[in-house]
Amino acid sequence: MKQSIAFPSEVKDLTKRIRTVIMATAQMKEHERDPEMLIDLQYSLAKSYASTPELRKTWLESMAKIHVKNGDYSEAAMCCIHVAALVAEFLYRKKLFHSGCSVFKKITPNIDEEAAMKEDAGVLDVYYSEDNGE
Repeated sequence: MKQSIAFPSEVKDLTKRIRTVIMATAQMKEHERDPEMLIDLQYSLAKSYASTPELRKTWLESMAKIHVKNGDYSEAAMCCIHVAALVAEFLYRKKLFHSGCSVFKKITPNIDEEAAMKEDAGVLDVYYSEDNGE
C-alpha cells in the first residue's frame, strides 16, 4: 500500500525536475552573457538534481568555474564546499567515511541540501572515494 502512494508522488517530483531542466537549459543559451542569471539557472539545475549526486556535483563544479572566471572567489569556494559536502555525505552513507555533510554546517547552514540524495539505482553508478572525490 505504501508503495502505491509513493509512486504518484515520485512521478510528480520527476515531472517537476524534468520541467526545471528543460526550462533552465533553454534559458541558459538566452542568458549566456549575463553571469548572474546564468548562475541562477545553474543553481536551479543543481537543486533539481539534489537526489542525483553525480549530476549535482557536475552543476556545482560548473557554477564554481563561472564564479572563478568572474572573479567571485568566495562564491566559487562555496560551490566547492558543497561538492565536498556532497561527496562526504555519499561516502558516509556507503560507510566509507566517518561523517557526512553535517560537519560542513560550521561553514554554511544551507549545507543540508547535500543530504537530499536518494539511495536509488543512480547512486550505484557513482564511484567516489576519500582520496579523490571521484
